[in-house]
Amino acid sequence: MWRWVLLVGALLVHVLVGLRPVYEHARRTDGRDFASYYYAFRVASAGGDPYDTPALERLARREHTRKRVNPFFYPPPFLLTQAFAGKLTLRQGFLCLLALNELLLAACAFMCVRWYGVAVWVMALIIALYSPIFDHAEMGQANLLVLAPLLAGLGLAAKKPWLGGALVGVAAMLKMSPALMLAYFVLERRVPALVAAALAALALSVATLPLVGFEAQRRFYFEVLPSFSSGEYHGLALPIGMTSNHSIPAFFNRLWRGPDGHHLSQAASSATTFTAVLLLALWAYRFRGSLRDPDANAIGALLVLMTLLPVYTYEHHLVFLVLALGAAAMTRPGPVLLVVAFFLAWPLAWQRGAEDALPPLKGLLRDSKLCAALLLFGLNLLAPRPRALPRWLNAK
Repeated sequence: MWRWVLLVGALLVHVLVGLRPVYEHARRTDGRDFASYYYAFRVASAGGDPYDTPALERLARREHTRKRVNPFFYPPPFLLTQAFAGKLTLRQGFLCLLALNELLLAACAFMCVRWYGVAVWVMALIIALYSPIFDHAEMGQANLLVLAPLLAGLGLAAKKPWLGGALVGVAAMLKMSPALMLAYFVLERRVPALVAAALAALALSVATLPLVGFEAQRRFYFEVLPSFSSGEYHGLALPIGMTSNHSIPAFFNRLWRGPDGHHLSQAASSATTFTAVLLLALWAYRFRGSLRDPDANAIGALLVLMTLLPVYTYEHHLVFLVLALGAAAMTRPGPVLLVVAFFLAWPLAWQRGAEDALPPLKGLLRDSKLCAALLLFGLNLLAPRPRALPRWLNAK
């Protein structure tokens, strides 16, 4: 019982202490990234196209909330999750999403402990100290909305492959990158789970038709989605080479810069593809024939790739790595993990301050989170198979 008391206590400290500045900021915010989801839902529910960015901005200006709105580029079924904000103001919707994210964080923590074998004290430290969780909340992001069904689906798939596969399919239709996690089912040769994921994706697309019509859905799959590989992201006006972008494509973009800073060069795109294939091959080779149900290290390593391979990987995307950190702590504890955890968790302001203070190390510091995430991938990849854990580590 004490372990659940510890976990609940960590969550309460997280909410009452860590989120206080986030909540104070939220009262004055213009919606941050949530504004994109909010106005996309509002436009779609009025019969418009949620991928029509000028329409989103016109509605925002009409309501005097903000002049510009980031393009909406999530799959159409994602908008079903935003129905709660339909009758709320932008600020009210932001605060509701903040509360929802805390509930989802608690659910993810529970699954990591109960299903994936992460010690409670490890999970408590992650909740208390892992800065991407707080950045995720402040930015009004929805990655935990994706991570919760993803962890649930992968955790349930061993005993309930149809339900588990369906939940992974739901996660993939909320944000496309979780589709990579189907590789776990492929490695396990779990055909029912793969079929369930495909059927769930189809069912969600059909269920979304009353909100997002066929033409808008066609536009997503044939216009918006293909832009992801180039870095255009449906007209997202943020340069790929910005300091806060920690992705593998961003690293190669710094080596072979694209023509305008918003599109990958051919060399960077090819290098990203080669790296993705290589890392996936290493993952598949390492875990072939030795998976446990559910295998925290295999899933954690794949989550790292899911996070790093899209063109943009910001601070808030690093919340996807909570299981990878927990799994590595249970199988590969040591000084390397402490270094990895520090550089993944240190706030972006600290990183920029270090870059200014140590100009000769600026390049290395700029890529510190990418390097740390790749090391985390390696720690999970090299986890002993199997291993009897020390009693003090196994006390969950």
